[in-house]
Amino acid sequence: YPFSLVKFFLDNLALGVFPSWNPFYVCGVSEEMLLTYAGITNPVWLLTLVLSKLGLDFYRAFLVTIVLYYFLGIFGFYALAKPLLKNAQAAYLAYLLLLFSSFSLISLTQYHPVLFYVPSVWFLYFLVSFCESGKKCHLVGLTVSLMIIMTVYLPFYFATLMLFIVAAGLVVYPKELWSALSRAG
Repeated sequence: YPFSLVKFFLDNLALGVFPSWNPFYVCGVSEEMLLTYAGITNPVWLLTLVLSKLGLDFYRAFLVTIVLYYFLGIFGFYALAKPLLKNAQAAYLAYLLLLFSSFSLISLTQYHPVLFYVPSVWFLYFLVSFCESGKKCHLVGLTVSLMIIMTVYLPFYFATLMLFIVAAGLVVYPKELWSALSRAG
């Protein structure tokens, strides 16, 4: 399902047209709802277009993009685990456990978990990094990942998860969370 949406969008984009109507889906439908469902505003989809222009057939370019995007999320999980666990070996073990878990199979057979998971992990990484160092580059990463999350089809799902993470953080690490919030302010 996302393949056909991405192909239709990128084929039109390659022709210089931003499609607002898809005549091939349910006898014609507004493309806005379908595009947000596929997370088409994510700039990673342009890699599919580049790979197809380099000679890879579109379906394989799509699969390569999904797999590379998934591994970007797995690397983000490792980068997030390092400062949280304060141990590179434990972070690597967490990375391996996630890599060989059933989440990998589900993510690579159904594309939507990948579209939601990757920007969420990088959002959390940039949030933790910004709370620790306060650097502007982490704030930029935080903003970009949040922009990608808000254009994917379930931004309220992310908001619910973030509220749960903040509530759990208040219970488990109340002093550290309040000091991080005061530093960020």
